[in-house]
Amino acid sequence: MSGNEQLVANLRTRGRFGLGGAEVATEIEEAFLSCDRASFLREDAPPECYQDRPFRHGHFHHSAPSIYAAALVDFEFPSKQTGPPPLKLLVIGSGTGYFCHLAACLCRYDAVIHGAEINGELVEFSRSAASNWLTTLTGGSTNNTTLANKPARPIFFHVDAFLINPKRNIRYDKIYIAAGAPRTAQNHFAELLCIGGIMIGPFGDQLLKVTKTKSNDGDDDILVRETLSHVSFAPLIGNSSCAQSERSLVLQPALWGSVDVNISFAQASPSFRQAVLAIHIMNSREGLPGKIPIPVWNYVLEFCAQDWFDKELNELELLRALYERERAARKLAESQLREVTRERDRAFELCMMMRVRLMQAQGQAQGGAEEEDANDNSSAGGSDSSDVASVLDDTEEGGGY
Repeated sequence: MSGNEQLVANLRTRGRFGLGGAEVATEIEEAFLSCDRASFLREDAPPECYQDRPFRHGHFHHSAPSIYAAALVDFEFPSKQTGPPPLKLLVIGSGTGYFCHLAACLCRYDAVIHGAEINGELVEFSRSAASNWLTTLTGGSTNNTTLANKPARPIFFHVDAFLINPKRNIRYDKIYIAAGAPRTAQNHFAELLCIGGIMIGPFGDQLLKVTKTKSNDGDDDILVRETLSHVSFAPLIGNSSCAQSERSLVLQPALWGSVDVNISFAQASPSFRQAVLAIHIMNSREGLPGKIPIPVWNYVLEFCAQDWFDKELNELELLRALYERERAARKLAESQLREVTRERDRAFELCMMMRVRLMQAQGQAQGGAEEEDANDNSSAGGSDSSDVASVLDDTEEGGGY
């Protein structure tokens, strides 16, 4: 039994492949058998890499295999045999590509699997490991591989995941974060999820499962958070404090007519609207040769990204556009600051009013207490006088002392 087979047997014995269904659990186990852990490490990796624990070898780092197995279970992958729609998966901090390929074994051949990694050396290694993995899996030939058994192909990008533009990039069904992300990054990464999508990753000291749903009225997105465990991960490297205007990276542009685009034609960029209107106007003219029917044009335009017709800007125009975005961001920040200042002033006035009322109430309560004390003292003084008079009367009657 090889080292990887022993690792898989250990995980199976401990029930790490889940209890959600024998079919899915078997597919997860087969994924680990198909992805030898050592194949995604340097050639001189020691035999200890097959133990169920985190492994670091220079820049090469893996979480414990049981962590990966638990994530695959919590992602609720449907069985490949049920013919689900093609999934879209993003792995942030993809490293050597180990988790990407484990997930690829659970997806159809047409799934979209993106790995975002900031370390260039790891990106080059993961691409090479992907090629070797495919060759090993198919025996060097794909001629006899059916679509049902054909694996998905992960694509690796040398990028800072914090700079991905959630408005222009496609939305993902599942997002796995392989390193410790700041809590403030939750909302940004969740913007890359489609409705019903699941994100799993360490935020602070908690491994969270975040599911994106719609509110009852369908107007707002809701993030449902579940703490899976308490963990300690190496920090995710990147510009986590970048401004919204700096998020310009697009791994794969969102296309019109897909679930990734959540805006109407009226909200499209001016260049896109103008190009579509020009196509419709030209198509309405008579006598033009080789006209393409409008339904065909509409189908073709669905595959055009939102910035497809944008003019390519030169360096000066890019600087001018950047300046305009920064100025707009500054105006927005100033407006928000004024609103916050007004809210602060209103809160301060309210606190002062409450303080004055409290002092008045305390003064009234103190005055009432003093009046009661005065009444008590006067009553006590009257009683003493009566006692003295009684004593004098008794003395007189007794004939004197």
